[in-house]
Amino acid sequence: QTNEYERFLDDKSHYDAQGNKIVAKNIAVQLVNLSVIDDKLRLKLEQGSSGKALLCQEGVCELGSYKKSSNKRAVYYAKNGSEFIWSAGPTWIEMIDDWSLLEY
Repeated sequence: QTNEYERFLDDKSHYDAQGNKIVAKNIAVQLVNLSVIDDKLRLKLEQGSSGKALLCQEGVCELGSYKKSSNKRAVYYAKNGSEFIWSAGPTWIEMIDDWSLLEY
């Protein structure tokens, strides 16, 4: 109804410190290499210069891609190769190392 993606924590709505639901208008999920680097379970992310991405907005998700130059933000591309145009509002960038973990 609001064209937003609501964040959940332990299967419950997640709220910020002011009591507002945490939501985003856009979500990008990048496929990256992840590895645990110590006993505190901190992760090393190896993003690479390009890769697959799942791009979501307005209740629709599509497979696309990203490209990233050093010291610059990643640029996302729709499946047709054109630069992905984001809706106005908060955007979440999520990184995973296994597409099979992703449900949408």
